[in-house]
Amino acid sequence: MKNIFILAGNTLKILFRKKTNVVVYIILPILVVCGLMGVTASDKASNVYMGVVDNDNSNFSNDMLDFLKNTGKFSVEFVDEKEVNEKIASRNLDFAFIIPDSFEENIYNGKIETIKIVSIKGEQVTILIEEYTKFYLNNLQDIYIASKGSRELFDKIYYGYEDNFLKFNSQFVEDKVSNKQSTQISIGIFIMFMMIACSTTAGLILKEKRDRTFYRICAGPVKPREYVSSNVLVNILIVFIQIVSVLFVVEKIFKFETYVPVIQMLIILMSFGFAAVGIGMIIMLLSNSSFSSYALNSLIVIPTCMISGCFWPRSIMSKSLQKIGYFIPQTWAMDAITKIQMGNSFDKIRINILILLAFALVFFLIAIYKIKQNDDINTYV
Repeated sequence: MKNIFILAGNTLKILFRKKTNVVVYIILPILVVCGLMGVTASDKASNVYMGVVDNDNSNFSNDMLDFLKNTGKFSVEFVDEKEVNEKIASRNLDFAFIIPDSFEENIYNGKIETIKIVSIKGEQVTILIEEYTKFYLNNLQDIYIASKGSRELFDKIYYGYEDNFLKFNSQFVEDKVSNKQSTQISIGIFIMFMMIACSTTAGLILKEKRDRTFYRICAGPVKPREYVSSNVLVNILIVFIQIVSVLFVVEKIFKFETYVPVIQMLIILMSFGFAAVGIGMIIMLLSNSSFSSYALNSLIVIPTCMISGCFWPRSIMSKSLQKIGYFIPQTWAMDAITKIQMGNSFDKIRINILILLAFALVFFLIAIYKIKQNDDINTYV
């Protein structure tokens, strides 16, 4: 045990002797996460550009569009239906909102139609308009039910507010959906940095093999598994420093809102950190050169982060990719963060934490098995 701590201390000295490593391991993740959150904060008031195709042009369709405009969330531009795909593809519009013909007539008949929304940006953009539209159409459905099919009574209820027949109290509330999604992506990018840091630190063993330092160390009273264990200890310490540093700067200095209590975020990220360390060790143990280590790192880290929803919502991916994501630890970390942001208690994510720790345990067991296979220094290459 003493050898492990001595080797870990020596590895830390070697790592942070270079100032560039301090930048890569600590400062760069802080800058990236804070930068992404800062951009999100500065864009809070920015509108979404919505193209409108009103095939009905009725009182109901015009009133619904006025309702959407008054939210202050959308910049409306009327377009021809033939231009929709071109304008969305050229990024002139975020999405198109297509109102079908006979919209008003169908409302009077209790047939509330779903508004067609066309977008290439996925749920992150369309979810807001879908929720506003759903709210408005549900109100129309309730009025139809109350009027019992009578058009005259429907109009009396619908237009009653003009004669003070109905009175409404309104209150503006802050829309946090887009902020939460941007926070998730920021944390997802940080998770990627954690994985890269773990595989890079584990890669030091390959470097010391190449320089023959590893063999000189193991020629003494140090066993190969003790040497690897010291590397694991260093990795865990670096992950902890990264997490604490990022959370401190985000929460205490810049005061960005993550919508997750600090302690809970620390537990989630640290649980994933153990799994990330295990992945880094497996990459190192399966590699016989620095080149193969970099190749495996590229093949594992980026693709798994994509599938697990670190860069974008998993809901925009196909069902098959979403199912594959359940076998990736990042998915469970991102899911835990999302659940807390949606107002769930910590009890709801205990299964996520246990699954992350199970991933870590499996990875460490695989690493231990591989180390034992190569415990003889003559075959540990």
